[in-house]
Amino acid sequence: MKTSCSIIQDLLPLYKEGLASKESVIIVDQHLTCCPDCQLFVNQMNETAIPNDPEVTTFKQVALTVQKRKRQLMLCSFLFAITLFVVVFYHLNKPRFLPYTEELITVEQVADELVVAELNSAVTNFEITWSNNNAHITTWNTMLAPKRTDDSNQIILLSHPDQSVEQVYYVEPNEGSDLLLYSQQRTDDFEGVMTLPRLALSYYVIIAGIMAFTCFVVSGLTGHNMVRTLSKKLSLLATCYVVAHLVIKGVSPTTYVLIRDFGYILVVAVTLFVSTSIWLEGRKLIAN
Repeated sequence: MKTSCSIIQDLLPLYKEGLASKESVIIVDQHLTCCPDCQLFVNQMNETAIPNDPEVTTFKQVALTVQKRKRQLMLCSFLFAITLFVVVFYHLNKPRFLPYTEELITVEQVADELVVAELNSAVTNFEITWSNNNAHITTWNTMLAPKRTDDSNQIILLSHPDQSVEQVYYVEPNEGSDLLLYSQQRTDDFEGVMTLPRLALSYYVIIAGIMAFTCFVVSGLTGHNMVRTLSKKLSLLATCYVVAHLVIKGVSPTTYVLIRDFGYILVVAVTLFVSTSIWLEGRKLIAN
């Protein structure tokens, strides 16, 4: 069925602006290939195109700005939601260190040069740190995982022909000296050993605070645009790290699980930095 020229010419304005449907575009293209009159009509439309109205252009720019701002706000909301989720998950999954009991952990030598530790089902996580040939075991569970689902004991191989162990200690954070669970030597002359919390996080947050203040001052004093922009970004990043430390660790400068806590702080700091940067860019976009 052949489409009349009048119908095609009615569709041409939509076709020219890219607003026609795919089916209409196909019909118009097929018609233009074999209709000189409609081709001439298209050429006349191009020659008599209405010049851009400044008011229309301004309206389009405002509309694009509003759409971009909406996308930025949606992304900011998503990142803030991720930040909140990470913080809540950290506190729900915070280690609850377990006090020593004979049922909680036992250490024994089962064969020549083979020493094993057996943990009961109350232990969902553990960490072993080594000092020379001495093993220090820390155990904990969390609010989300108060015990293992299989309800069975867990066996840990502490020594083998390639790894010897002289002493095994159980670490009870904030409870004084570590408990000696196993020793190859006589324990009559045993001197107590204490595992101290890590202080690295306190150094990191102090460095971040100094960096935030220094970069903020530099951004206010420098006249170089690139230096000012970089200083503001670094100041914001360092400030986000300080805030992340506070929401994760509070005012406590110590930790017994350094890698875990530092990882959570980094995730929160990065999401805060990205979301805040996008929000500030959106404010600048609206102001301009």
